[in-house]
Amino acid sequence: MASTNNANFSLLSQNEIDVLVKFLLEKKETLGTDVMNQKSIDKLIMLIQTDHEKLSTYLDSSYAKFDKNILKDLHFRENDADVCTLQFNTDETTHFVTLEITNETTKQTMPLLPKHFDDNDSDAWGISMPPVLFTHLAHTLSIKFTQETYDKVCDTFTSHQYGTLNYPLPAIYLPDNMLLLECIQ
Repeated sequence: MASTNNANFSLLSQNEIDVLVKFLLEKKETLGTDVMNQKSIDKLIMLIQTDHEKLSTYLDSSYAKFDKNILKDLHFRENDADVCTLQFNTDETTHFVTLEITNETTKQTMPLLPKHFDDNDSDAWGISMPPVLFTHLAHTLSIKFTQETYDKVCDTFTSHQYGTLNYPLPAIYLPDNMLLLECIQ
């Protein structure tokens, strides 16, 4: 993530400007003023400029098979209008990834576990999670997350996968940019 901090995104092509304007118009009701600071605008521009170079894993992804009604089945989100957020942490004892969902309407929290998607699966996600998996989980379940949370997912994965935070993640581990933009709150 550090590689985006030094890039200059001041010049955009007309097509990139059109995509940016279209996105902002579509999302104007859901974007808060804290989202539109210079750092987030630079990241948005970077995503738009680099999307064509990435592998799109969404359409043929096995992640698309996650049950989108799982939160209703678990009686966590009864109303589709309830906004839920996803947090990513690591357990201090096991160093395994923990995911927690917060229903912003009811203020309920719940851990999200692999066994919620498959009864034969485990309670643990492991020591890291590819950003593409994290984003697809959030998108499938219509859950939002913050840029800080996404950065933590990427940093944890990069640290465990490559032994350093500064290694650029290959596109195969990254979600489609439009999917990511839909999930970040």
